[in-house]
Amino acid sequence: MRRWGLVWAGAMGTMVTMATAACGDDKTGGSGPGDTTDTASDVADTADTNATDTKVPADTLDTSTPDTADTADTAVADTTPDTVDTVDTVDTLDTAVDTAPDVTVPPKEVRFIVMGDTGEGNERQYKVAEAIRQKCERDGCDFAILLGDNIYDVGVTSTMDAQWTAKFEDPYKNLDMPFYAVLGNHDNGGFLTQFLGDTFAGAGAEFERGNYQVDYTRFSSKWKMPGRTYDFAAGPAHFFALDTNDMVWSLLNNGAEARTQVQVDTLPAKIDQAPETWRIAFGHHPFLSNGQHGDAGAYEGLEENITDLISGVPGLGDLSDVVTGDGVKDALDVIVCGRVDLYFAGHDHSRQWLADAPACPGTTFVVSGAGSKMTTLKERHPYLFQDVDNAGFFWVHLRDDALTAEAIDENGRLQWSHEAHK
Repeated sequence: MRRWGLVWAGAMGTMVTMATAACGDDKTGGSGPGDTTDTASDVADTADTNATDTKVPADTLDTSTPDTADTADTAVADTTPDTVDTVDTVDTLDTAVDTAPDVTVPPKEVRFIVMGDTGEGNERQYKVAEAIRQKCERDGCDFAILLGDNIYDVGVTSTMDAQWTAKFEDPYKNLDMPFYAVLGNHDNGGFLTQFLGDTFAGAGAEFERGNYQVDYTRFSSKWKMPGRTYDFAAGPAHFFALDTNDMVWSLLNNGAEARTQVQVDTLPAKIDQAPETWRIAFGHHPFLSNGQHGDAGAYEGLEENITDLISGVPGLGDLSDVVTGDGVKDALDVIVCGRVDLYFAGHDHSRQWLADAPACPGTTFVVSGAGSKMTTLKERHPYLFQDVDNAGFFWVHLRDDALTAEAIDENGRLQWSHEAHK
C-alpha cells in the first residue's frame, strides 16, 4: 500500500492600518497699522516738546514715550490671537471626531444546499427539488453542491445524452442557481459495459464517462464541473472538489493513480494557504459513515457472485484493496483529515451529521446521499443527526465564523438545526 507525505503551509494574515490627521492654525503678531499711528504721534510729540521745553532733548522724549506704547500694543496683540488659536484648534479637533462616519464591515456569508446520489429522474428527486425551491425562496441559496452519482446507473455517453434532461435539467428547472458537482462511481460507468452490460454498473472503471460530465459545463447554464477536481471561494469559505472515484482505483489503474497523486501532492498546500475562514472539501466517497458502505478502508465487499465473475477476468488483478476503499482512505488521510473544517460526501443513501471523531480531530464529517433514494444505517459512529427514512438535503449558512446547518426532508419539513462557531 502506498503512503503519501503531508505538505503543510503557513497561514497568511492581514493587517489593517488607520491614519488620522489633526489640523490647526498659528497667528504671529507684528508691526501693522497701529504701529504707523504710533509713529505719527511720535512726530507730533517731538514737535510739541521742542516748542515748550528746550531743556529736554527731543530725541530722548521721542524714544521713551513711543517705545513704551509700542511694547504694550504688541503684548495685547500677541495675547489675543494666541487665545483664539487655542480655542480654534480644540473646536477643529472636536468637529473632526464628531463628524467621522461609523465604518461597518459587511459580514461575509454564503448559503448553499448539500446533497448527493440524485440522478434517478424519479418522483423523489422531483420532491426534493421542490423542497429545495421552497427553502431557497424562504431563506436564500447561493448554489448547490452535488456529491456524485449525478446520473444513474452508468453515467452518460456524451454531452448530448438524453439523460441530462431527464435526470438533471428537468428535475431542477425551477432552481435558478449553480450546481457544483463532483464525480461518483456511477458517473464513471461500470466495467466493460459494452461487453458485459450493466452487470458491473457503478464499478466506476470507465473514466471517459466522467469526462463527459466535465465537458457538459460548457452546455449548461447551471451545471458547474470545470475539472475532475477544482476549487472556488464563496463568502467566508473556500471549497475543494475531490475526485474520490480516482482514489478508489488508484491502487490498480495507472491513470487513476496518477490523477490521485496530483490531488495528494497539490491540494494540502492549497488548503493550508486558503485565506478564507472556512475550508470545506467535498467528494463522493465518505471517510467515515454509518451507512451501508461504511468507512474508507473498510467499505463492504462486492457480492459473492460478482466477485466470482471478476476473478475470471484475465489481467484484472487483486480487487480487494479497491472495493474496500483503501485508496480513498490513504488519500483523504492526507488531504482532508484535520486539514479541512468540513468534508461532505454521498455514496451512502442517507443523511448523517457525525459528531467529532477522535481519529480525525478538527474535521466534521457529513454524509448527504439521499437526493433520490435511501438504503440503510448502522451505529458505527456518534452523530448529531441521521435519517434514512426520508429523502432530503442539508442547507448550510456560513456567516463570518458562524455556521448554521439544517436538515430538510423531501416534504420541506425542518427535521434538525445546528449552530457552531469556528
